[in-house]
Amino acid sequence: MKLKKQARQEAIKNEIERNPFITDNALSDKFAVSIQTIRLDRTQLNIPELRKRIKHVAKENHYRIRSIDGSEIIGDVINVEPNKQAVSMINIGEDSVFSRNYIARGHVLFAQANSLCVALIHKPIVLTRESKVTFLKPVKLNDVV
Repeated sequence: MKLKKQARQEAIKNEIERNPFITDNALSDKFAVSIQTIRLDRTQLNIPELRKRIKHVAKENHYRIRSIDGSEIIGDVINVEPNKQAVSMINIGEDSVFSRNYIARGHVLFAQANSLCVALIHKPIVLTRESKVTFLKPVKLNDVV
């Protein structure tokens, strides 16, 4: 059963507050409406698109990072609990992939992981001594990691 517009918009607002990283596609599936309807609802509710929501959350978290300047971090830090856990996201663009097969360059993925690890440690100076990296599957152009 589809919700009426006002009830749907309230539900969308609540869902985005609960999970600011939810995509328009996921909202479309959840509420059984078109992506265009979700976008219109978000606009009427003054809720920005996913990319802008991610950047907003990232900006809120930069004050908690001591070891690296925010402009030096590869990707967007969307959550950090110093010395405990951190999460970042990166959109894989054309400058991050091989032109022949559109697979992400390994050093881009490692740079994201490394800068996130450095940001996680709540010390004034942090250097990577060693790392163990396992690539689980190829990352391609326009993927979000």
